[in-house]
Amino acid sequence: MSERERIIKLVSEGKITPEEAALLLDALAEVEAPSRPEIPVPPVPPVRPVVPQSRGDEDEIYPPNLRWIRAKLISEDLEVYLDKDLQKPRIEGDVKVQERGQDIIVSSNHGSGRKGSTKFLGVNINWDFDFDLGSEPVIHVPEGWGLEVELPSGSLEVNGLPFVRGEVHGGDVELIDVRGVDLRVMSGDLEAELILSEGEHRLEVMSGDVSIRFKDSSVTVVGKLSSGELDGRGNFTQEKRKITGTVGGGKAKLLLNVMSGDLTLEDEHVGA
Repeated sequence: MSERERIIKLVSEGKITPEEAALLLDALAEVEAPSRPEIPVPPVPPVRPVVPQSRGDEDEIYPPNLRWIRAKLISEDLEVYLDKDLQKPRIEGDVKVQERGQDIIVSSNHGSGRKGSTKFLGVNINWDFDFDLGSEPVIHVPEGWGLEVELPSGSLEVNGLPFVRGEVHGGDVELIDVRGVDLRVMSGDLEAELILSEGEHRLEVMSGDVSIRFKDSSVTVVGKLSSGELDGRGNFTQEKRKITGTVGGGKAKLLLNVMSGDLTLEDEHVGA
């Protein structure tokens, strides 16, 4: 019986959950990796800060006077909406909420946990899983709040915020009427309606299709499309892997990097 078959058998016997099995299979793949021929992978460029208004404190490079919802979750779907009638954020769902200075920290509220260990290929693999069984978080914020997110697994939906920054590792992302971005999506589709009129912004998608519609924008687009096709609806061009384009007067700048997936760019003032 192979090691993978043993993992599947543990699931069928109810000794581990499918989630635990997925992580064990990932760990097994890492153990086996040296024995397989290495396939060259193009380097992934780091996400650099955007809106470089200052070289001082980290937050000063982002739009000034913003307060931040800092969401660091495990496997939840996250929704964040602007609500101009609110005086302070309203946070729903089974999450922990803490104040840190002027910001609010939102983290997963751990549920039931399981620990165990298994030996594969002579290597001891330990697991310590903690699952959140509560409701998914929904956050409503007044004006003047941005979102910083770290989401290993789960989808993200944001509507109306002045700035979104961070990483989504595995899940789809939808941005609606967002006015600033510094976001990396490792695996998942990204659909965005952006209002970009000043500053410098960044979007990176490692694996997934990307669709961006520019609303009331003045932005220059510079980027790379490594593997996929461009559907440009407006002043957008592709030359080999290089993507360029301009919306309005091109005042803002969007740095765009799509490693694997198709890309759609649309100027709302230009017909399909």
